[in-house]
Amino acid sequence: MLHSWENAARIDPDRIGLFGFSMGGFTGPVVVGGDPDFRKGLPGCEGSNFRACEELQSSEAPVDAPAHDVRIKAAVIADPAPSFFFPASGLKTINVPLQLWSSDPKLAPNFVSGCCGLGIRSRLPSSPDFHLVPNANHFSFLPPCSPADVRDFPRICADAPGFDRAAFHQDLNAAVLAFFRKHLLGV
Repeated sequence: MLHSWENAARIDPDRIGLFGFSMGGFTGPVVVGGDPDFRKGLPGCEGSNFRACEELQSSEAPVDAPAHDVRIKAAVIADPAPSFFFPASGLKTINVPLQLWSSDPKLAPNFVSGCCGLGIRSRLPSSPDFHLVPNANHFSFLPPCSPADVRDFPRICADAPGFDRAAFHQDLNAAVLAFFRKHLLGV
């Protein structure tokens, strides 16, 4: 995007932010300096059917070092999955401002929820701008669903009773923009 994209000149290379949700929320801490633990027998992977855990058990760990990008000056991470790949020692080199969002752990096991934002919060080297979203499940971070989406993707579109995904996204969007304005533009 900084080189061959037709609008590359509109990007200030000194003010780049990152937003990552779910597996993108796993990628975010890696990009800003985190080093995941991919050893076989990793605590948290025992008995897990998570694909990455199955690959580790089969000795299919990544061979390349994590790709860090010093151009990223601030990051917003929403419900990163899974947090057990990041011990505190693997997060200690993160030194950019982070805004961290977590779904509500009280909704589990009825919903995929609350596992991962809370999981890395205390292991980060400095306190993030943290947001625990009451009554939100993991998929509540996806945009509101159309009627066709509700029909075709009921699991992704199902929110806990009383949760207003559209209203939440207005708040989420405003908070994310304010965070990036503060840390990338200084306003």
